[in-house]
Amino acid sequence: MKLITLDIKDLYVNLPTQGVLHAAKFWLQRSLNNEDMNKQILILLNTVMEQNYFQYNNQFYKPHKGIAMGSSISGTIAEIYLQYIENDYIRHWLDSNEIRFYKRYVDNIFIVYNQNKIQEDQILLKINSIDNNLQFKMTTEKNNNINFLDLTINRERKNISISIYRKANGHNYPLPI
Repeated sequence: MKLITLDIKDLYVNLPTQGVLHAAKFWLQRSLNNEDMNKQILILLNTVMEQNYFQYNNQFYKPHKGIAMGSSISGTIAEIYLQYIENDYIRHWLDSNEIRFYKRYVDNIFIVYNQNKIQEDQILLKINSIDNNLQFKMTTEKNNNINFLDLTINRERKNISISIYRKANGHNYPLPI
């Protein structure tokens, strides 16, 4: 077993409008809502996705894709899309045991994979080919250690241990707890 982490580069501003709408339609069709309600939800979601203006240096901009960072609905919209991708593309890796463990927190992913079935470069290549709008940056373990969020994960012979990881703060004193 080997460990890697993936980070989605600029997630919110790179979410594809049509991809999000397709994912939302998929999830809505699995719900108990009636068809009219589902259509209304998709119209409202499209409106939110299209109204992604922002201001910088007294100028207004409207990107051709993505959602506004800081909007109260941005996290939910990203989740709709990422859970759809996980359902469609990641699940088969778990079912085949190529990937033994997969956890995502927002745009950070931790993976334990079986190097006898798949290699890290194959994982990165496949995951980067899912959607041209989303690009993933991979970090590999070094000396059986990898940092994920606020943890250092140590792969030992028969188990995994964790400890607190603190990013360097540019000072010579420890961060306050």
